[in-house]
Amino acid sequence: MSQPDIKACSPAIPPSGTPPAGDTAVMSKKLWDIQQSKPVVLSYYFMGGTQNQQAAVTNTITPDTIVTKTLDTWTQYANVVFDKTSDISSSDIRINFVSGNGSWSAIGVDARSFCIKDPDTGKTTSYNATMNLGWLADANPPSAEDASTILHEFGHALGMMHEHQSPARGERIHLKTLEVYRYYRPLLNYDDKLVKSQVIDTYDLAVVSNYSQLDLKSIMMYFMPASLNEEGIDIPVNLTLSKLDKAFITLNYPGNANCKISIYKALDDAGVTGPAVTDIVKATNNGDYPTARQKFIDYNQSVMKLNDVNKSFLGSVGGVSQENGILSKLPTFLDNPLLKAILKNIANQVMVQRAITADIGVPGTAQRDVLDSIGALITSPELAAA
Repeated sequence: MSQPDIKACSPAIPPSGTPPAGDTAVMSKKLWDIQQSKPVVLSYYFMGGTQNQQAAVTNTITPDTIVTKTLDTWTQYANVVFDKTSDISSSDIRINFVSGNGSWSAIGVDARSFCIKDPDTGKTTSYNATMNLGWLADANPPSAEDASTILHEFGHALGMMHEHQSPARGERIHLKTLEVYRYYRPLLNYDDKLVKSQVIDTYDLAVVSNYSQLDLKSIMMYFMPASLNEEGIDIPVNLTLSKLDKAFITLNYPGNANCKISIYKALDDAGVTGPAVTDIVKATNNGDYPTARQKFIDYNQSVMKLNDVNKSFLGSVGGVSQENGILSKLPTFLDNPLLKAILKNIANQVMVQRAITADIGVPGTAQRDVLDSIGALITSPELAAA
């Protein structure tokens, strides 16, 4: 795909003209509030657009439509209902289609600031768009590319971050800064500040509530030719939700009775292990969705902190072998032949003491196996809490 065919999401600027702090990160303060035993209902309002453009959006974000019968959408996993409204004052998400203004969205509850209030009365005097889909063709159903743009922007509307700006990026790819500027300048209005804020910068670990290992297949990941990173990894245009997209949105908005994956599948795909699995499943099954979300965030943050504390060691032994999931390596360690061999040797010593002959080899004792095992131990939230 040639460069002119590639588009880059721009930041959403609220009426004040100042971007919200820490935007586009998956963090609890950006996620929409959830209640006991209830779905999150978000009303959306069209501020413009043709009949085809409006229908293309509705058909892409609503389950069981002409589009989503063959394309997965967020609401098939998240316990969220998008409700179209004709009353702008009751809308949570306001969508415009201004050509030349790019495609962008407010991040989660930041949408609440996209209005102007009377300083004396506090009453809202006007409402601004919280999302713009300036690239959308006048067609319904939308093309695969247009549907992916809609999914990407609604991912932001639900609180999802740009995947290529994840704190985990440095464990998988390292950008060639000058090449990135050259490539993305024409895609972001020749604004170097935008290139830096939307592509090069990574999110501050202190404000991100949960993230996985870098998910190159995420709908929230930018296309990136191999020439833009040191590893020479070619990142294609992602047109559909990835396995991790589905798992993380399921766990951040739990309780969808019609979810296309089970809560156990979501936890497994996300890499959650130990007592947290039982706690999250129990809370979800009891309709205690706020607790289920918080347990997932707490688990994820514990892994993130352990990885951050031990990043020097982890960086010295190279990148992690898995591409997906939360950053804990304990499951891999527990299946490591070195650990199994150690246990076998303990048993062997007991047998020797009892004069029972045994000939047990020790596989998995190469330097890399040992380093991976140490890394697993020092980044395990279960062992850290022990």
